[in-house]
Amino acid sequence: MQPNTSIYGSLFGNQNCLPHKIILRLPVNAIIQNSKSSLENEKHTPKVSTIVTFSNQPETFYIRRIDELKDGLKYSDDDTCFAGKWSSEGDEVVFHASMERNLLISNPDITSIIFIVSLPLEIKEAKTKIFIDKYTWDRVGNENNFRFREYQNIKSVLRGNDKRKNNQTDDVSSGDKVNADVASELENLVRKGGLYLEKYVAELVESQGKPPVKYDRNQFPFSCAIPKDWN
Repeated sequence: MQPNTSIYGSLFGNQNCLPHKIILRLPVNAIIQNSKSSLENEKHTPKVSTIVTFSNQPETFYIRRIDELKDGLKYSDDDTCFAGKWSSEGDEVVFHASMERNLLISNPDITSIIFIVSLPLEIKEAKTKIFIDKYTWDRVGNENNFRFREYQNIKSVLRGNDKRKNNQTDDVSSGDKVNADVASELENLVRKGGLYLEKYVAELVESQGKPPVKYDRNQFPFSCAIPKDWN
């Protein structure tokens, strides 16, 4: 999936209705100090945090990625693995979204990764039930709820990019460094790694406090694709 490209049309555009339920598999990985990574045959496992919020515009669904490098945070222009699938449970329509394969990212130049999942605004308005499975190598880190009023710079950047303005101060698809004010808020929010739910998302989540799932690379084909246990 290309960075900062809305995936709403490809995932929801051909559906007659919104899902009754969304199941998200999200990567979260806190680093245990003075311990070796449990990622087999790899020398480096970055800290991974996932922030979940809602888009600010109708018919928009974004997955953004920010990397922490030696010289600070950068809006990543690398692809993000995302796989979606529709199913039914009785009379309910269910949308499954898989991002846990991103735990395979292993670059010694990257200290940590922040994913920002901006779910469609329509999900918020329909009060769709959200279930989250947290995937990790070592441990999940924090699971916190937050309000955007405490992180106004992050809110402003996401709102501006949702509107697809030109000449943005912070273009999340640019590969440029994150400005100091936004970086400070992000570092404060995701300091320990883990899952961070914006208030309105948390109100719809049915599975808060659910234990993390140990990542199993054998569940996945070589490339970014639907997990084997969904087939």
